[in-house]
Amino acid sequence: MNKSQLMWPLIEAAHRITLLAHQKPDPDALGSTGALALLFKRMGKIVEVIYPGIGRDPLPYVVEHLQENTHTMLPDLIISCDTPTMNRLYFPAEFTVIPHINIDHHQHNTIPATVSYVDTTCTSTCEMVYRLLVAWQQPLSADMASMLLFGIMTDTLNFKVPGTTPSTLRVAADLIECGANLAALNQALIIHSDPKVLALWGELLHTARHNKNESVMWTVCSPELLAKYQFSDTALNGFVAFFAQTLTNDVSILFYENNGMSKASMRSKATNVNAIAREFGGGGHILASGITSSLPLEELIKEVTAKFLP
Repeated sequence: MNKSQLMWPLIEAAHRITLLAHQKPDPDALGSTGALALLFKRMGKIVEVIYPGIGRDPLPYVVEHLQENTHTMLPDLIISCDTPTMNRLYFPAEFTVIPHINIDHHQHNTIPATVSYVDTTCTSTCEMVYRLLVAWQQPLSADMASMLLFGIMTDTLNFKVPGTTPSTLRVAADLIECGANLAALNQALIIHSDPKVLALWGELLHTARHNKNESVMWTVCSPELLAKYQFSDTALNGFVAFFAQTLTNDVSILFYENNGMSKASMRSKATNVNAIAREFGGGGHILASGITSSLPLEELIKEVTAKFLP
């Protein structure tokens, strides 16, 4: 029996379903949970979607019953999406005895669940959810298709990452046939409206550094630089993807601070940056990973870049 067949009886039996997305959820996390929430609502179930922490990526659609750091019901079933570790989920003690489905495409997923469906060959969790809907013979509404396609577009950098497969493109075509508006979603990928973002990004590009053979480039956004433009770190959304596509170098890294923690966002064209991120307690994908560390920012920069020197 495959994973989709194991999940469906749990879903049919549940009356109240809680969907969980990771901290500071991106369109892949919110698209996958949001599309499933629409399916379950159509089935007559009571649904809520929860993520921990504060803030989330901007979306061109509304996820209904979306909550931050709280729950309003004790569910019959929990479904976590796009999250490899428990410490990135909102998961109070009373949830531990509830059946749990885990759907994810990240490397090294360690979430204990009743049914765990992890496929690291997929570009996104949204792509996995589409395949589940097909396996369950559930028709997609235009809203569901838009949520899933936008998650795929953002996780593949609009179909530019090396892991984009013919199968991924076929899924995207199917979602467009189901009503997703590709032109509108492409416009939604432009996530900033303040022209001062260009000046900030320009400074980050101007101060970028590289190793001796120019295979690795990195730049640093200090709290002082954000204060200069009166921005929060949301102004950095999308920067590392842009940085990674600017030159032909292999690895691109953005270092910054958030809520007193030092952060590194890494992208690569060939190097397994996930392996390096894991050395610092981070994670993600082979070609796109991140680190959150209690080390001072300058120390994190020194230690991470040393992994790539000379």
